[in-house]
Amino acid sequence: MRTRPANNKLIKAIGFAVLFLLISTPAALYYSKYYKERKEIPDFAVPVEHIQYQFQNEQLQVSYDNGSHWRTVPVSFEDLFFGEYNGSKQELIEGSYMINPERTAFVVGDETGLRLIQSEDRGKTWTEADVPSPIPRVRLRLLGFTSEKNGYLILTGDRAMSFEANAILKTNDGGKSWYQAGSVQATNTLLTDGGFVNDRLGFISFGTFSALDHPDRPFLFRTADGGRNWSEVPVQIPAEYQGIFTIAEVPAFDGNQGTLLVNQGPNGDFQGGKVLAKFISADEGATWSFTGIVDREGNALED
Repeated sequence: MRTRPANNKLIKAIGFAVLFLLISTPAALYYSKYYKERKEIPDFAVPVEHIQYQFQNEQLQVSYDNGSHWRTVPVSFEDLFFGEYNGSKQELIEGSYMINPERTAFVVGDETGLRLIQSEDRGKTWTEADVPSPIPRVRLRLLGFTSEKNGYLILTGDRAMSFEANAILKTNDGGKSWYQAGSVQATNTLLTDGGFVNDRLGFISFGTFSALDHPDRPFLFRTADGGRNWSEVPVQIPAEYQGIFTIAEVPAFDGNQGTLLVNQGPNGDFQGGKVLAKFISADEGATWSFTGIVDREGNALED
């Protein structure tokens, strides 16, 4: 069975069925991962997916039946965006939540600290658990579960210029309690993405590594002991593509076989900035081999 690192985003839609349109207002904003991943689709499009969320008068609501019925999440609007986050408040912080029929969870906070609020019965009842964050002012919060009981929360914050702290928290009881498993101590640059494949194997991307007189390259770290120790993973970009593909994404795995995509960053313009470099691994991501250029759907392209 194919597995991916749990990454707190909604389940990807297989395709379009019907596209309804709804004018977006501050009182009712509909959102889904399907549309967020495809920037060319307007934000006011009502998603085809059955699982959605909306803000209604700054109150978060979730639906599991394509908007026919909504459940209110018992959390204040301000707590959803607590910390150093300075992005849009018309949608939830990317990575800070997961919504599916088995588990719906949100990382929230206030001056007293972080909390995980979650439901395992499609929003009928909710529980809260304290999250002991070692970082005072949180920016990123990347939540995921690799099994019913095992989960992770990658935190960054306390930012100063282009530097910030990071911490990896884990749970082994379904999110009822959390402990700090470790941190990536080799760097304090800004983290861009991260996730775990299982309770043991995880990856964190710190975007682009820049050095004088050298082309920019991916800066990817790996753990094989649950987040206690991390080491950089070499991602050798072919000479003709060096400086083009610079940011590693979190890899996907099917058993020991991994697939890693490296994108061009926000300013990439090679072939319109829409293509990625693809790498594969046969050793749980300890080493990676370049296989070619692909589009966002993974389709191979001619050089």
